[in-house]
Amino acid sequence: MELLSGRYFNCFDNRLRQPDESTVRNKLNEYTALGMLRLVKQGRRNLYCLARDEVNWSARN
Repeated sequence: MELLSGRYFNCFDNRLRQPDESTVRNKLNEYTALGMLRLVKQGRRNLYCLARDEVNWSARN
């Protein structure tokens, strides 16, 4: 969330609300299920990176 706030949301004025942490987590999980992202666990942290495989569109709910 700090990276998103600092890198992407700081260019907007205060009228734009930043997404909730649970919303970001849910989107990351959705994109991982679709195959767009890859999840790498590092201890208690979840790290995400772009996947090189094809997207699995049938996984979408």
